[in-house]
Order: sequence, then structure tokens, then C-alpha cells
Amino acid sequence: MNVLLSPQVGGERLTYEFNGEYIKISNGQIIDVSGVEENKTYKPLYPLTNVERKDGQLYVKLLNEVDADADESELFPEWFTPEDTTFETANAVTPVAEEFPEENRRSLQEEIDTLKEALQELVLMTMEGGE
Repeated sequence: MNVLLSPQVGGERLTYEFNGEYIKISNGQIIDVSGVEENKTYKPLYPLTNVERKDGQLYVKLLNEVDADADESELFPEWFTPEDTTFETANAVTPVAEEFPEENRRSLQEEIDTLKEALQELVLMTMEGGE
């Protein structure tokens, strides 16, 4: 599993543990992503913002609450492969697939990438004292 902790300012600070394709959240919730299929889009399931399987690899984006003065590594995180821990996986919830036409999914991703780049530029300008 590949994980990205997606920064969000404010809110509840959560921590995560991983056991195979299960995610345990410090709020007590357990999410089972083992049933995620290739090339399908899934509805967000707080704090899971995105999950997908590409070429057999699982990619998971989870919210990471950060302070307004967070450092660059928290604001612009990199993907990582978590270490497994052991925990009970009973009562896990499963993300639900959404059906989107392929052409809509690509254009939505392009919009997300454009907005992400603009936000990164804005954050860097703010950190540098620019306008």
C-alpha cells in the first residue's frame, strides 16, 4: 500500500496504523480497502479522501490535519509505504465504488492537478511574504 497524508489546516488531528490493506484511525474507525478494484473510482470515506488500485498497487490518500504554520514537509508530503502493525480488523467499513465515465474522470483529475499547483504557488508566495 502506498499512502499520502493530504494536509488540511484545522480540524481533528488523526493518526493511522496499517495492517495489510486495513487502516486503523485514532478515532476508532477501521477501513478495509482490500476490495478496491483496478480502474474504479470510490466515494470519499472520512478521513480517506481517495483510494485507487493501479497496476495492482494500492494508493490511499488520508487527511492529515496540520497547523497553519506547518513546515514544508507537512504541506507538500510525499507518498510512503507504511509499516504493518497488528490490530483487530472486525467491524471494518469498506469504500463504495462510484461509476464515472472515463473521460469525466480524466478531466476532473486535470482540474484537481491545476488547483493543486495554484494552491502550492499561493502557499509558497505567502511563506515568502509575496502577494
